[in-house]
Amino acid sequence: MIGLRLSWFVLEAVFVCLFVYTGSGVPLAAACSLCVVVLCAIPVNLLVRKKLRLFLELPVNIGKGKTGTAVLVLENPTYFPVLCVGCRVRMENRLNGEIKTIRVNTFALPRPGAEDRLGLLRQAAGDGRPGVAV
Repeated sequence: MIGLRLSWFVLEAVFVCLFVYTGSGVPLAAACSLCVVVLCAIPVNLLVRKKLRLFLELPVNIGKGKTGTAVLVLENPTYFPVLCVGCRVRMENRLNGEIKTIRVNTFALPRPGAEDRLGLLRQAAGDGRPGVAV
């Protein structure tokens, strides 16, 4: 993410330097359009974030030392694609208080359901409580 912002800043600086060096209006128009794109993207991002739906499907019983697959379903009902979504899955074992956090970066195209499969391993048997945050 920092690399993307840094490259955007370098591109903006190149357009401003071209405007100062050549005096042409084309680099200035390109630099202004880059600023307008960023300002127009903010309300679109806020709208899409409000409309995203996230589900976590887990198997009911996973024995001690067994592997299980959690299915992270991300639904995007809008017409705009989301190219980077960071999800944090937090598993808490209620018996011993062990907490395991898995971070997942995925994307959500405007289609009915995109699935991202996670592999989980239960270190201890017991009742678990999942939680998901975007």
